[in-house]
Amino acid sequence: MNTKEIIDSIYVSLDDDKVETAVRNCLRLARAAGDHFYAGVFLRQLCHDRDEFFAAYYDDIHHLKEEDQISLVDLAGKRWLKTRSLSFSLGTDAEGNDLNFITASAGSLDHEILCVEQRLADLVLPSGMDPYDIAAFTDRFNAEKEQLRLKMRAFTAIKTRLKTLCGNYTNQLERQLDFQQQSQRFLDRVQNDVNNFFKARSDDVYVKLQKAAELAASRDLEDASLLLTEVRRAFKATADFFYPSIAGR
Repeated sequence: MNTKEIIDSIYVSLDDDKVETAVRNCLRLARAAGDHFYAGVFLRQLCHDRDEFFAAYYDDIHHLKEEDQISLVDLAGKRWLKTRSLSFSLGTDAEGNDLNFITASAGSLDHEILCVEQRLADLVLPSGMDPYDIAAFTDRFNAEKEQLRLKMRAFTAIKTRLKTLCGNYTNQLERQLDFQQQSQRFLDRVQNDVNNFFKARSDDVYVKLQKAAELAASRDLEDASLLLTEVRRAFKATADFFYPSIAGR
């Protein structure tokens, strides 16, 4: 699947409300683009366990300097905290701290929402109860329903943020790649015009330009070291073509 296909699949996933699929494809897109920061951002959204995230992310950034690795992990963690923080509390823990954070991975959000919906549907009063029991059950059910609705609101909010994150990133990268392709197409046209010019006028310059282009396209380190020499030869041949030496000068 090429980059264009990945981008299209992300938009389809977002339209179909498939958040996990969108996040996974955004991760693929970031990796394909060599975007280490956003690769970490999307990978963290998929990993509930931090150690699992570190192990998976190391494969992306192991070739970087240690300080760069630490910085990227820290930045991805901060972005994760930002997307998972709530503006309201789900209650308090045993120490009295507000529960205003959701750790569920992108892949488990739909399951969590489904569980809440099923629990809400189960909260019905049994038939045949006396009025006193009905009052007690109603109070308890209302309190639990309120808590469940808060959870539903929290999971839905995180899901919406992830959809926004995926949509914005995909749109930005799509535009970035389009600008790069436009620049590349312009350079390709110029290179083609230059090649055609010298093909008709100077075999020497044309051959050297082709050799330089061949070395530039190679991934071999030895070819990379030879490239500068070949570029210099192409420059000299071009200069000699336009400004040939004159005897006695």
